Amino acid sequence: MSRKSPINEPVISARSLDLVGATETAVESPARGRYRAVRNRIIDRGMATAEYAVGMLAAVALALVLLKIITHQEVFSKLLKLVVSIIGKAGGMLP
Repeated sequence: MSRKSPINEPVISARSLDLVGATETAVESPARGRYRAVRNRIIDRGMATAEYAVGMLAAVALALVLLKIITHQEVFSKLLKLVVSIIGKAGGMLP
């Protein structure tokens, strides 16, 4: 008896079965379920990597914009005055 490889089986998604109304009667073999689980892990792994890459690019872009704003002379001097005044007020509260 020859056994079919999961790779050679036709791909029938739950969505296509739902469109024809066959989700209630569809039974999946254990080998097919294992194949689908492995395939989904591989697909999801790539998507997570792409999402992390986009997030990192956004964080770097935001950091560069903030760096450009903060290193401007006027903004830097105002922030320095604010920090010094807060430290002066907090220093007066110490016993």
